[in-house]
Amino acid sequence: MSLSNQKFRCKTKLLRVVPVTIHLSLQEAINTLSTNKIVECVRITNTALRTDFGIEQPKFAMAGLNPHAGENGKIGREEQDIIIPAIKKLRKSKIDVSLPMSADTAFSSKYLSETDAYFGMYHDQVLPVLKAISFGESINIT
Repeated sequence: MSLSNQKFRCKTKLLRVVPVTIHLSLQEAINTLSTNKIVECVRITNTALRTDFGIEQPKFAMAGLNPHAGENGKIGREEQDIIIPAIKKLRKSKIDVSLPMSADTAFSSKYLSETDAYFGMYHDQVLPVLKAISFGESINIT
């Protein structure tokens, strides 16, 4: 897990992205993705944002694994079988996390303005956005 932070401001917020799996082939990332891995990653990030960044109630956006976040199982079952159960566990512990959203629209200005950190299921789902906006100026906390 890594937490990236950079100078691009989203209505006074910094862009933060967290890949749930890192530096794995896409097949390995899919094979190692689990409800518990997502829950652990979000809980660690939630604690870091509260204690290290002073955000009292962080708001998280969760990318789905599949295109269009699986379209309710039509393009893959990982959202229903892995990601949504993790979100339900996190919400029970009062962590504000979105349902899985399509990664190709998650970084729209609407979501950027109301999100403290984004979670992607694999490295290249969230880091290219960060690097496109701030290559050479971003930091990565692992």
